Amino acid sequence: QRRVHGETSQTACRLNQAAVRTLVERIDRYGIECDLSRDGAITLACSDDDEQSAHKVLDHVNKLFGTSFEVLPAKEVRELYRSDFYQYGVVEPDAYTVNPLKLVLGLAAAAERIGVKLFENSKALSITGQPGCWRVATPGGVIEAAEVVLAGSVSLDRYALSGPLAGALLCMYTHILVTEPLGERLYDAIRARYAACDDRLLLAYFRPLPDTRLLWGGLGTVTFAAEYHAEELHRDMLLAFPQLADVRIEYRWGGPLAWSRHMMPLIGKIDSGSKKGVWYATAFGGHGIVPSVLSGELIASAMVEKSSDWELFHRCFRPRYVGWPFSLLGAAILVRSHSLVDRWNVWQYQRNGSLARVAALILMGPGLAALSLACAAWKRCKSA
Repeated sequence: QRRVHGETSQTACRLNQAAVRTLVERIDRYGIECDLSRDGAITLACSDDDEQSAHKVLDHVNKLFGTSFEVLPAKEVRELYRSDFYQYGVVEPDAYTVNPLKLVLGLAAAAERIGVKLFENSKALSITGQPGCWRVATPGGVIEAAEVVLAGSVSLDRYALSGPLAGALLCMYTHILVTEPLGERLYDAIRARYAACDDRLLLAYFRPLPDTRLLWGGLGTVTFAAEYHAEELHRDMLLAFPQLADVRIEYRWGGPLAWSRHMMPLIGKIDSGSKKGVWYATAFGGHGIVPSVLSGELIASAMVEKSSDWELFHRCFRPRYVGWPFSLLGAAILVRSHSLVDRWNVWQYQRNGSLARVAALILMGPGLAALSLACAAWKRCKSA
């Protein structure tokens, strides 16, 4: 909203909504088995301070963007989520969830059936040429192409391949746990099929799976230490649902996400240097699957139909240097400050909780405390 206004923001929302419809239609058309769920999504608030204002905000958003967000009162939230960690909720009834691995494999199989050739593990070493006549060198030979798209995450080579995108991507990690099948025990904690997240700065996201497992993700870190972060994420899950303390964690994993400085996807065309005319689609971060569909549709329509819709993102959300490698320190401080602010807010909102839960909030992941607290205080004063 700070970068786009009025009709421009409405256009961006319309394109995003169209991408959702395109993805669902594609799944149905090609019969992709990816655990598509049409149960909607919910954002759970950790305080009730803004419940009244949420109604006014959502009325405005729904009118402006044609969405259908609804406020779920605290009483109903407590019926669906057996936790005093959450207050009211905001429901998006039209949201979908999928198994992303099954989706990618299904899309690849569908593409091959209609004649697309896929070459995995073929690293692009260099790109030379000009629009209409590009040469992409790989270990196994050279590919000539009329159009080239740099579509990827932090795996894009920072210097040799990405040109002006160099230094515009910040690597962050997210982490996920999956419990053992819970059977009826799942309903002791969660009685809704929504894909859920909370409203903390470093949010957690979770949803029950078809086999009654619970998937729990979040954290957001600049380093990757599998065991340590898995334990920290498990503690976070138990803050919300302490009744699951004896549940076994059967799967855990994490991976890198590419973020831009303005935290919006980077979709556009390189307009200077030796790679002028090369398309890019990256920095989807934690925005989910839809922006990748959106970028593909925008770039394909620009190539084939000469559509100019892509220019909205290219104009409003251009690649900006993130200060790498110093950005890693900045990101670490920001993450820690967000974490401390989250713990302080939760402590305020959950004062009646047990001493053990409060202690868990304070002790989770100490480090950089003094500096981070100063940064957090500055951020809060600035926003106020």
